[in-house]
Amino acid sequence: MEKIKLDTKIALINPPYREMKHIVGPIFPIGLGYIKATMEKIYSIKCDLFDFSVTNKSNEELIKEYKLEKYSIIGISTFSLNFLNIVDFIKSLKNLGIIIIVGGHHASLTKEKLLIDFDFIDFSIIGFGEHTFSILVNHLINNNLTSLCNIDGICYRKDDGSIVYNPPSYKNFDIKNIPFPDRNDIIYDYKLDIIDSRDKVLTISSSRGCPYLCTYCVNCNNNDLFIREVEDVLNEIKYLLNKNDYNHIEFIDCNFFLFPKRALSIIENIKRNFSDIGINFQTRTDQIVKNKKYIEKIANYSNISINLGVESNSETVLKRYNKQTTPDINQEAINILKALSIEVTPYIIMFESLESINDIRKNFDFIIENNLTKYNVVNNLYQTLMPFYGTEYYLKYKNYYTGSIHKRMIPIFLDNKVKSLYDVLYKYRNEFEDVINEIIYNIHKKIDKNNDYNYIDELLNDANLIMKLPYSIFEYFLIMIEKYDTCDYNLFLNSNFVNIINTLRKKYND
Repeated sequence: MEKIKLDTKIALINPPYREMKHIVGPIFPIGLGYIKATMEKIYSIKCDLFDFSVTNKSNEELIKEYKLEKYSIIGISTFSLNFLNIVDFIKSLKNLGIIIIVGGHHASLTKEKLLIDFDFIDFSIIGFGEHTFSILVNHLINNNLTSLCNIDGICYRKDDGSIVYNPPSYKNFDIKNIPFPDRNDIIYDYKLDIIDSRDKVLTISSSRGCPYLCTYCVNCNNNDLFIREVEDVLNEIKYLLNKNDYNHIEFIDCNFFLFPKRALSIIENIKRNFSDIGINFQTRTDQIVKNKKYIEKIANYSNISINLGVESNSETVLKRYNKQTTPDINQEAINILKALSIEVTPYIIMFESLESINDIRKNFDFIIENNLTKYNVVNNLYQTLMPFYGTEYYLKYKNYYTGSIHKRMIPIFLDNKVKSLYDVLYKYRNEFEDVINEIIYNIHKKIDKNNDYNYIDELLNDANLIMKLPYSIFEYFLIMIEKYDTCDYNLFLNSNFVNIINTLRKKYND
């Protein structure tokens, strides 16, 4: 590797996710934000932060507009589900002679295999990246390459081409000493035609890690848990709320409610100072059931919502996931939250290679019977488990999937009925999902621009109809496969569902 100048310019990039058609804007990439803050405030190394996650520009246009060729080192955050889709972006940067450092879950899971499979990646960061990235960059700036072996949590390539993996170490990691990110010191590139720019949502991480060992999860090989002190979390929130116009706080912890007394204290303090702000957090169904008295106290405050990790309502599947919950626990958690009028957003994995059609029916009935049919969680209907490389699930069941570990792997279903349902839903989504999203987007635009209450009622009725339609279509296919062991897509194309879609598309086509 050639020596680089002491005045080298450094960038952190949240890369393009072009496989998805976005109708919402970007959310602040908090992981990269913490790295930037650590670089600048602890190590005195200046860097720039870019978010290209919802761009509609090509790689060449991004490089030209933001003069990316001027950077000598670029750190890129990636996820397993979309890694191959950003490989061309990484190649474009590498062609400019830039040193590429990759981090994120995918790098942590694949370790040295990432550098083996992609020779244009120079380094990967394993585990928490704040100090590791900063120390690595400091070594590169000072051309201190002979001591890379002393840096915990990196993979790199030696002069002879061999790959070195240094495991991460958290013995000296102190979550209290990670500085707050500057959420305004970032450059976004995104489309203007979006419903919600999300600039009103404040994402907060009050802890890291997870003590549970679900077989499919990126955390399954490491149950280290680091908890920020309540005062530290509140200081960051108060600082940001006094400085910016946020209307909602979203805790991104894997299990914010793991310590319910602490969670209640944080929420009480926030509401005491900012009573109108909305609060959302993630938790598990068993935590709700075990800590009902704390949930009841939280429910005394308005505008509280919970993202609930259900994953499955089949006992067989829950055991395979090592979820340590049951369908009865799932239902009890929903009953508690509904009785307290707390808004619930469930996370459910509908498809998995080893599932039966009966498992899928249990999941779908759970959604419908509990009226968990909001459009913003319609992806629950199609959510398919991807075996992340290095997880316990991957090691045990990888032969039931095909394709690259660097993107969304394709399930090989044991139950032919499940395969038929999956295939027909894939056709439907390819043909109609973007159309439905476009209709919803156009209806929202008209609602925003109209003051005629009668017309707004009509718009809302049409919006409700089109947003519920995917659930009806899913059940249509599910009943077909249950009764006739096959799904006739041509029959669907001549159904009233398609007539409704086409009618609304014509009605709201701008």
